Amino acid sequence: MRPNKWHAYWAALAAAMLAVNLWRNRRKYHAESWLWCTGKSLADTTLVCLLATFCPPLLIAYSVLWLAQFVSDEPIWRSEERRVGK
Repeated sequence: MRPNKWHAYWAALAAAMLAVNLWRNRRKYHAESWLWCTGKSLADTTLVCLLATFCPPLLIAYSVLWLAQFVSDEPIWRSEERRVGK
């Protein structure tokens, strides 16, 4: 199979995602080594790419749960005891 423009597009998108993950992980885990941050970034990027390829609904659910953390200070998952007011 010959590469076409779509292969280049997806490769560039994955490379950009890897770069953003690496930048974010270096800022968040500045005490860790470059190798550890690179491995974590590669694992994160691979997970997102595989979810986008094979299971988009799961990627959407993952994204919604991630975005919901910025909406309120209360946790998303609450036990029954906290809902009742105990």
